[in-house]
Amino acid sequence: MDVSKAFSVDNGFIIDEENGGPFITGGTASPIGLDLPTSTIYVRPTATGVETWKKYNTGVNDWREISAQDIPYAKMSTAYRAGSDNVKSALDELRLLKLYVPVDTSTTLNGTLTLDVSSNTLNIIDGTATGYSVQLPDATTINHGSSYIIANASSESISLKDGAGTILLTLNQDDVVEAILEADGAPAGSWLTLVTSGSATGITSYVVESNTSFLTSSTTDVLITGFTTTPISGRYAVFYSSDIIISQNNKISQSVVFVDGVANENTRRDVQGVGSNFVASQQSIGEVTVNGSQAVDIRVNINSGSLTVKQRSLILIRLGSS
Repeated sequence: MDVSKAFSVDNGFIIDEENGGPFITGGTASPIGLDLPTSTIYVRPTATGVETWKKYNTGVNDWREISAQDIPYAKMSTAYRAGSDNVKSALDELRLLKLYVPVDTSTTLNGTLTLDVSSNTLNIIDGTATGYSVQLPDATTINHGSSYIIANASSESISLKDGAGTILLTLNQDDVVEAILEADGAPAGSWLTLVTSGSATGITSYVVESNTSFLTSSTTDVLITGFTTTPISGRYAVFYSSDIIISQNNKISQSVVFVDGVANENTRRDVQGVGSNFVASQQSIGEVTVNGSQAVDIRVNINSGSLTVKQRSLILIRLGSS
């Protein structure tokens, strides 16, 4: 400080107008409530070091504490504006969140990883336990636009929940989600979620094929032996195709996709024979949704006589998480 450009006042402050001041030192309390000029720099000693403040507007309360190299820093919430234009507050939130510093967490049976304002924002989940979930922070405690990445490196699906504990979506094995806070007016918040599949093509598929003949005379839906698959949770396009033989003229065969033991009637298809031992093809295309533990299978029936199901294929292609 150039003493020729500084002067003291009765309250013990030393005011320095050099280097774009004014700079005020020597205070013993926070400057909040002092009606000093805009852009004033205020420095005061404390028991543990020095605190530095700056006046950012004309109001008496418009002060914010600023950090400086080698000066202890403690956030003073009373000096912060809550508005979205408070860049300093937003930067402090980013500092507290430790953005994209990864942390590994292993699953536990029916366990939950609950994130908060101080949690890492890149969380890699591994392990083999089932029923695991990740709960996003209370939206009222974090900034609008906060972002969290959850990578499911475990062998099981996991649930992603909002800040109030409601399930937003299911992450399957190798899925990665980025959750971005859109609205923070309530603990649940409103989240934009972007899910990326970890598979090479971005598509998960299941194929069941057989050349072994299946013979039935059942007049009600009966499961084709060995023609079942249990896909990870999601919404799927289902494709079924087979060659069949209907033993009697004018008899009708049906095929239908079942999910968890329940017929998906939109996939039921009929073929009518037009002669004895009539050879035909039977196909079905549909859409199903499963939760990860539900089996998908094909069942058939014949209203009279017998039905032989020969070469056949069942293909499921995942369209999305729900």
